[in-house]
Amino acid sequence: MTARIWILLCFILTYQKILPYEQTNNSIPYSISFIYDKSNEINRHNVLNRRFSHVNQLPFNNGLTNGIYWICITATNNKTQLQRCIFEVREPYISMANIFIIKHDTLSQLYKLGNNIKSSEKQIINRNLAFYINLKPGVNRVYIQVKYHRNVSFLFFIHNNETYLNSELKAWFFFSFYYGFSLAIILFNFFYYIKFQDSIFGYYAITVCFLNIGFICLDGIHVFLLPPGWLLTNLDIVSYISLAFIGGHLFASRFLHINELFKKSRFIEYTLIGCITLFFSLCLFKPSGILFAIGLSLLFILSFYYWILSIIFIKKNKYARFFTIAYCILTFSLLLYAIPITFGFDILLTGSWILKIGGLFEMMVLSYANVFRMSTLNKENLLMQSKIKSYLIELQNKNKQIETNKKRNEFRIEESKYVEIRSAFDLTDREIEVLRYIMSDKTNSQIANSLFVSVNTIKYHIKNIYRKLNTNNRNQIKEELNKVLN
Repeated sequence: MTARIWILLCFILTYQKILPYEQTNNSIPYSISFIYDKSNEINRHNVLNRRFSHVNQLPFNNGLTNGIYWICITATNNKTQLQRCIFEVREPYISMANIFIIKHDTLSQLYKLGNNIKSSEKQIINRNLAFYINLKPGVNRVYIQVKYHRNVSFLFFIHNNETYLNSELKAWFFFSFYYGFSLAIILFNFFYYIKFQDSIFGYYAITVCFLNIGFICLDGIHVFLLPPGWLLTNLDIVSYISLAFIGGHLFASRFLHINELFKKSRFIEYTLIGCITLFFSLCLFKPSGILFAIGLSLLFILSFYYWILSIIFIKKNKYARFFTIAYCILTFSLLLYAIPITFGFDILLTGSWILKIGGLFEMMVLSYANVFRMSTLNKENLLMQSKIKSYLIELQNKNKQIETNKKRNEFRIEESKYVEIRSAFDLTDREIEVLRYIMSDKTNSQIANSLFVSVNTIKYHIKNIYRKLNTNNRNQIKEELNKVLN
């Protein structure tokens, strides 16, 4: 099984171009150079006098060195005729971007973009920062002042209208498929939660919700869902904190029965979740690439921790093998994309789509695992109900047998009592029979019918019984007999 997973992983890495929406080729070639404004002393008046560092390979990732950057983008084959182009900044962690062009030997601001800009003020309403610019002889260079509040990567594209629309159509086609499938998985698990009242389904549905909120932020779709402000900028961090607690503590630990199989796990689990919450919370109040990278690394370690435990418990928990398979792809997706791009490594950089591949695989496997688990539990419940039913029937039969034996014992006692009564009052056998019916509250007619004699005969026997017991009615007979027997 592990070998098959690695083959699938290699296949995904080899054929990553099956999802080309993140790898759009620029219709207009360009080069990039930049300056890191560490002390915030560069402005549009003195930036042209500064020396820019040329970027040799794209995409360029500067890792944890967040802050303000001045980026110069130059179209390298500007044609003589006027070209209306679209500049696209495909980076989710930009809080501010000012666009400038050179006019009269100084920089003139064209646009101001960012998460705090209202949609009505944007030139192009899009999930990424985008704007129009007219390239013409002498105007082939654009300066962008960018403020990164997380990790730093240069993902800039220059399109004409056709390539830009094709790129967005491919992206939204994939988004509609992926998020539509995710919504179906969420509704499916909520349905099973309501139907079976099993909290595992509910926790997993919420886990998938927060996982996809993180992906929505990474894709920039959240700009259509939220107004500009603090939540728009930090929604992904809120989702990561919730994912650690709900997806880890509430879902994974219960699904694997970790606390039952490994008693020290609760301390390790709470420590990791506490540290994740701490570093991400600090990142909310003071944006920092280092804090964000530490929080994301701890989230990866938590995911890896659950994956290792699922391998250890695979023989003790029959559902652990599903968790092992599902979290394998998702965990290594984080290792191949999220961790390298956060720390500035480009070696394994493949694209955020690999996270969605891991997410799709994880959702399919764990949803099947939840259904399989519920089906197994139902079979076990039915078997248990059948055993309980058989036990109750057996218990009922034993009770009947006990009652029968008890009645027999009571009958024998009554026989001995009637022998005692006959000897005490000198009653005949017929009088004893009539006495039994009297004690059973039978009428004279019922006694006559039972003994196949006339009512007068019965009255005769009753008269003799009254005389011998020195009584005048049936109630007195019962009282007299109770005195004798007690």
